[in-house]
Amino acid sequence: MHYQPMEIPELAPHAVGRYVIGFPKGVILLNWCQTLRGLGKIKITRNVSQSEWEQKVKIRANHFQSIPHNRGGTQFEKIVKLNIPYSASVLYWPDDISPKGNDLWCETYYLKENVLFEVRIYIDVVPKDQENDLHRLEDTLRSIRFLQPNEIPKEPGACFDGAMLMDAPERLYSEMVGASILWPDRPDVRFEFLVSDNGDRPDPPLLTRLKRANAIPLLGVLRSRARVVGGIPGEEHLERVTESNGTVSHLFIWEAQGLPNRFDHPQIRLDMSTGHGKDAPIHSTLSDEDALKLWDAVLDSLHWRPTEPPTQAGPRTLPGRQS
Repeated sequence: MHYQPMEIPELAPHAVGRYVIGFPKGVILLNWCQTLRGLGKIKITRNVSQSEWEQKVKIRANHFQSIPHNRGGTQFEKIVKLNIPYSASVLYWPDDISPKGNDLWCETYYLKENVLFEVRIYIDVVPKDQENDLHRLEDTLRSIRFLQPNEIPKEPGACFDGAMLMDAPERLYSEMVGASILWPDRPDVRFEFLVSDNGDRPDPPLLTRLKRANAIPLLGVLRSRARVVGGIPGEEHLERVTESNGTVSHLFIWEAQGLPNRFDHPQIRLDMSTGHGKDAPIHSTLSDEDALKLWDAVLDSLHWRPTEPPTQAGPRTLPGRQS
C-alpha cells in the first residue's frame, strides 16, 4: 500500500449544537440531523417559495382529510395560522386505528427567507392547553436565526444546519445535533459528529459496551483508554481494520456519556474512519501515525462554545437546568 504523507492540516472551527470542533479546512458538513426535545425533528428545505409553502400546507391538510378515522370523521382536525409570518400548523389525529384521545399531531411549516422549517409535535386537544402549546411553539420558531458561513455565534443556543435556536430562560431543551463530514482533499477520510440527549438512562461507557460485545480485537488496537477532552470525561477506542477485501483502514471513536436529561452534559460522539472507496473499501491514504495526528488535532479542538452573556450552564461550571 502507498500512504500519502500528511502535514497536520489547518483546522477551521464549526459550531455544532452547543459545541465548537475544528475540522480540516475545506471539509463539507452534510446529512445534518437536528432534533429538539419537545419539538421533535427539524427538517430544513432551502429555496422554497411562498406559493410552494402554501401548497405544502394544503397538500398535507388534504392528505389527512382523505383518511377516514374509525371514531368518526377523518384524521384531519384543522389548520392553525401561527402569529408569525408564513407559518401554519396542520392538526390531525393519530393514525386511523388509534382512539381520538387527549393529543393531536401538529405538523408546522415555517417559511423564513425561502428556507422551510418543518417540525411535528404532539399538542393538547383542550383549547387552553392547546393555546399554550402553540405559544411555546411560536416562541421557539421565532428564536431561529440564520448563521453566516463558518460563523461561531456568541449568543447562547443550539447550532445546526446553517441556523441556530436561540436560548431563553424558559427554553433550555436537550437536543440532538449531528453531521457527516467529508474531506475533498482526502475523500477516503470521513468524520461523524453527534451531540445527543441521553435520556433518563445513559448508555454504558464505550469501552464497557465493546467488552461486553467481545468487540475489541486482539490485533490492530492502536489505543483503547479513558480520555478527557476539553474538560469532558470520555473514552476512545482506535483500531486499524483489515477489511474483507484485504485493504487496511482505520476506525476511531471517542464518546462521552454525559448525564441524564441535561442539555449541558449531553452524550457526545466523534468517529473518524479511513479507507472509504466509491464502491468498496480501499487502503487508507493515512498511515497509522498520520491518522493518529489528525485524530488528536480534531478531537483536542472540541470545546463548549463560549457565549455572551454566558449560557445558563456549561459542562464544567454550573449544574444547569433539567430539560
